[in-house]
Amino acid sequence: GSGGGGEGLPVRQLDLSSSAQPRQARRQPRSEDGRGESEEELARSNEAKRAEIETLKSDLEQMQDEANSKIDGANERIRALRRNRDEARDEVPKLRDEAGRLNGDVGRLRKEFAQLAEEKEVLLGIVEDLHQTCVTAGLEAAGRRSIDSVTEACRFTPRT
Repeated sequence: GSGGGGEGLPVRQLDLSSSAQPRQARRQPRSEDGRGESEEELARSNEAKRAEIETLKSDLEQMQDEANSKIDGANERIRALRRNRDEARDEVPKLRDEAGRLNGDVGRLRKEFAQLAEEKEVLLGIVEDLHQTCVTAGLEAAGRRSIDSVTEACRFTPRT
């Protein structure tokens, strides 16, 4: 190739721009004011940067752990809420059936109560007729106490 040297042999070209500088000069970057930093200053700076990096890594790990813990807690609360929702969803048909049965029972009991109230009125009418018969027959004193106790015992009114 070109660049000098024997034919067929690889020619190695040196980059004199960097290798020509003394080794120590390459290690010492120039500061803005043109003065170089000593190796000792660079070592202290590097050590401070490493310590800062380690602190930041530790802080990051702690934040990740806290975030993961919060995420795990939130996920558990979400699972609990979903279980509660599913249980409530499963309970709805049962409660509807029970409400239907109870409404039917209430309707049946109201009819029964109305029927009993009518029967009471009929019985009170019979007692009053019996009382009138007793008064007409002259048995008023003995029958009155008995009639009063029956009418007092039957004084109830339906709740709606």
